Amino acid sequence: MQKSDDKDYGLEALEEIMSVMDSGKIIVIFAGYSEPMKRVIYSNEGFCRRVTKFFHFNDFNPMDLAHIAHINMNSQTENSLLYGFRLHSLCTLEAIAALIERETTEKRRKEMNGGLIDP
Repeated sequence: MQKSDDKDYGLEALEEIMSVMDSGKIIVIFAGYSEPMKRVIYSNEGFCRRVTKFFHFNDFNPMDLAHIAHINMNSQTENSLLYGFRLHSLCTLEAIAALIERETTEKRRKEMNGGLIDP
């Protein structure tokens, strides 16, 4: 995260977070995709000593994504982007999962995860 003035704001942010963490009165939750998060955490020796607990969540598979689509379609409010749209009775979980699997690559599903379904 370099700006044109060569000031590394990412490093500055890490140092500020570490100073707050040293007070011992705060819990900080960092969330993101595994590889970019590893780069951030291991970019500073002091930071990686302070971040000691990790939780990994598997990416959604096509059936998981189909469930998300069904939930989104069946729990619309007036403010929803899809308000007024309804799924046809043939749009079963299995049919949606098959469509997702057929029309997207595994790479794309991995990159977008739940964002593939969320409007």
